[in-house]
Amino acid sequence: MAKLAWSPPAEIAINSITGFNVYNVTGGTQILMGGTIGNKICSKAISGLTNGKSYEFAITGIDKEKGESGLSYKVRVTPQKAEKTPDSKGAPVKTNEAEKSMAPMKMLAKKEFINKLGMEFVFIPSGTFTIEIVSDKANTVNTVTSHQVTLTRGFYMQKTEVTQELWKRVMGKNPSFFKECGDDCPVEQISWNEVQQFIKRLNQMESTDKYSLPTEAEWEYACRAGKGTPFAFGDCLTTSDANYNGDFPFTSCEKGLYRGSPIRTGLLSPNVWGLHDMHGNVWEWCQDWLGDYSSDAVSDPLGTPSGSLRVIRGGGWNSYAKACRSDNRSGIDPAKKFANLGFRVVRQP
Repeated sequence: MAKLAWSPPAEIAINSITGFNVYNVTGGTQILMGGTIGNKICSKAISGLTNGKSYEFAITGIDKEKGESGLSYKVRVTPQKAEKTPDSKGAPVKTNEAEKSMAPMKMLAKKEFINKLGMEFVFIPSGTFTIEIVSDKANTVNTVTSHQVTLTRGFYMQKTEVTQELWKRVMGKNPSFFKECGDDCPVEQISWNEVQQFIKRLNQMESTDKYSLPTEAEWEYACRAGKGTPFAFGDCLTTSDANYNGDFPFTSCEKGLYRGSPIRTGLLSPNVWGLHDMHGNVWEWCQDWLGDYSSDAVSDPLGTPSGSLRVIRGGGWNSYAKACRSDNRSGIDPAKKFANLGFRVVRQP
């Protein structure tokens, strides 16, 4: 186990910091190891490390106005196994409390989870991010205002969208328009109401009540994966990263492919948290009713208590790039179904 400690850089006002994230940096890959909430906790214990192996970690600060900073405070760590010194009679000294604190910590949650049906999930840690309220007219996207959202509990999110094969196993038939795409392609042509029936059966099959659609806040937080940019991959979205209408790229970005249909789930690269197709392929249902955001900082928001439209997120195979932004939102009648609309589920630990 390694315990990292840091302090905010002098040029950042401490009152603007809402938390920190710790990343394991391996080559060009960044793996989130967890984070802290608030500006007073400036340390993080990292468990599960191999003795003698060298690791490089980096810290990012989360600013309530600017979002997550770039990687900073890089440090290289090589954990060493603690040796016990024999006493004068040759017997090992009993482990004291200080030595116990150096032992590897038990993980509170596995980083990945596979259920009985073979659905793969990745653990999304708790944290804070900024939701921007935007005006989206013509080809421009203008931020109107923003507010801070804190998710106080971690959760598991399905790595990919629910497939046609999985829907058939749970529900008995395939309603998809793009059946020829194959069993590994996302199920579509399913309403929000039908998704609730799927989740009810899934919970029964798994003898639990922990599966649900993600809340809108959970979905955006997971999609961003710690990034303050329009997309989890940066300021531009390419058709190597996502399946969308590449004839209509984001502002000042290059054109790409237009595949004209959904593609197999997990075919394209995941974001840094291990989630595929959060941008494009098919829109995804969320649990919330579509309503106005609060202008205040909130924790674990559930959306408005009632409404006429359910939130959809992420954009689809025929969407312009701007519709695939991490912060873009829309709403659909929960009884409606479309060939570019599917979903993924979350599971509570």
